[in-house]
Amino acid sequence: MKIGLGIAIAFILALLAWLFIAPVLSAQELQRALRDNDPAAIQNLVNFPALRENLRGTLGANLAGQANKSTLESGGIFGAALAGLMMGPIVDALVTPAGLSALFKGGTGTFTGQAPGSIRVSSGLQALNRYAITLTDVDNPTSVVTLVLMPNGLQWQLTAISFPPDAFKR
Repeated sequence: MKIGLGIAIAFILALLAWLFIAPVLSAQELQRALRDNDPAAIQNLVNFPALRENLRGTLGANLAGQANKSTLESGGIFGAALAGLMMGPIVDALVTPAGLSALFKGGTGTFTGQAPGSIRVSSGLQALNRYAITLTDVDNPTSVVTLVLMPNGLQWQLTAISFPPDAFKR
């Protein structure tokens, strides 16, 4: 009886450790992999199909919003339709280990170790299956990019990126 209780307690402690420590370790490893441009590590830390789907949805919603605003302009509807057709292949081409590494080296400052002080990084569990890394521009606190890690099997992987509302405005 005591052995069974000990095993149950050990299992619960291991589960809690995984829940709270694993996403932090994955986030740190992702930061290192992006900074060092390590394609193999990035490949393991990013759920590329989920991230591509997320970005297609985000870009599609923003494109639809822009199309609604530009319907009165000459070619607005045609341009939006053409951009919608091109969006999938563009997302597919950019959401690669090299593409993500380039994106974060150029745009997130302290997340990858450049331009200290320009980006404030915070992170934490938002739900039992959602860990967020929030990158905030110190000069423009409303400019926030959030990287979302979710468990995939026993590993936490980047599955979504959310951008500030004005990120896609012309």
